[in-house]
Amino acid sequence: MPLLLLGCPGPDPDRREPSGFCGSGDLPQAPPPVDSALGPVAPVDLQSVHTQVRVTTGGLEVTSTATLLVGERDARPVLELRPDPAEARLDGAPVALERVTVSRPGREVVVLPALDPCTEHVLELSYTLAPDWLLGEGDQTRMEVYGEGVFWAAGLEDDAPGKFLSMWMPSNLLFDRFDVALDIDVSALAGPHEILATGTTVETDAGWSLEWDRTLAHSPYWVISPTALTVRASRVAALEDGPVTVEVRALSMDDGADVEEAAERAEAALTEFSAAFGPYHHGDRYLVWIRDEQQSSMEYDGATLTAMGAIEHEIMHSWFARGAAPVADLHGWVDEAVTSWVTDILPYRAVPIPYDTDPMVLQVGDDEWAGPELGVGQYVFGSSIFAGIADAHGVDATVEALGAFYVAWAGRSYRSADLEEHLTCWFDDDEVRHAFRHRAYGLEGPPGPRPFHWCR
Repeated sequence: MPLLLLGCPGPDPDRREPSGFCGSGDLPQAPPPVDSALGPVAPVDLQSVHTQVRVTTGGLEVTSTATLLVGERDARPVLELRPDPAEARLDGAPVALERVTVSRPGREVVVLPALDPCTEHVLELSYTLAPDWLLGEGDQTRMEVYGEGVFWAAGLEDDAPGKFLSMWMPSNLLFDRFDVALDIDVSALAGPHEILATGTTVETDAGWSLEWDRTLAHSPYWVISPTALTVRASRVAALEDGPVTVEVRALSMDDGADVEEAAERAEAALTEFSAAFGPYHHGDRYLVWIRDEQQSSMEYDGATLTAMGAIEHEIMHSWFARGAAPVADLHGWVDEAVTSWVTDILPYRAVPIPYDTDPMVLQVGDDEWAGPELGVGQYVFGSSIFAGIADAHGVDATVEALGAFYVAWAGRSYRSADLEEHLTCWFDDDEVRHAFRHRAYGLEGPPGPRPFHWCR
């Protein structure tokens, strides 16, 4: 239920015409068709993906089945998928998948044949991934072999296109929510293995069956590891809306991973952020896997694969990024800006915005096809927006306003302008618009008249 306080509107269901809408699904949130080297292309509404993975020390043997709905658009449908399938079938018949780049940064998509509007189809794929298939392309640990055992993690990253779920299986841009089922077979591995995963997890004779309902491309989380090499800790965070169990794991040879300290810090962070910003939105667990030697950390829905130094930052993302989520990668600067304002070396700081400096471009363009382009500016300079609002209106009032936005948008997908509108109306202050204009959109000078439909 949207939160309506002080004349501030909640999410506007009519903010985008439902072009390409077939009566169900997420296509009203999708970016419009775009011209490409293969002609006009448009996203599909991905309904579900069922992927089976046989894990061996020599790699992953993958089969994946995707059900998709084509929209009302005169364009070829596209999905995201990193691996090149050895075999692809569409509705039971062999099909050639073509690739095309649709934006800068270079988001590459898989193009399907032209299909009739408002029709449902089944895409079946098979392929094999070597253990080092993605190593060297990012800083997240994804797969390692230990004798006859294997560490394998989702290992997603948000610093470049193609590093979300599409690394492993057919996926989509961030506007889309779809069901994911993942069957993991570890019967070829020697010795017992265990799993830490979100979603619904059921043990099978061969391994585990995982399910996520209406998830996003950056949300599913799993880590499997040899039981003999895994250390564990747990705590219970007593939140106002009910207890949340913190489960922490690490590999025993990772000397920098202190699972007891991580569990204690996670409990404290969950308690602080739920009291400040609103209810925790991810059930009764928070999962932490510590890899202290890696250079980057990543948030998921109620979970993280993280270095010790980033625990609080990644947990705060359960409110901004994985509670209220961006509808496209270019709006992801908001998540990093808010989270950095809360968890950086000077948390909740209140400092005037330096309008005498050059404008900052944190929302890179307006192309919602574009992949992420995160850098230090999204973190450091983005947080200065909220430091400036706190300087003008007070830290407590800024926290309250951000909490109201989170409560209104939890489980929904927003754009940068949605937060800009909310804060403008909450404080009845067009200096908020000036801050966004100067620090996020890279524009000179104060804003013009307030949009007529704001603050109704």
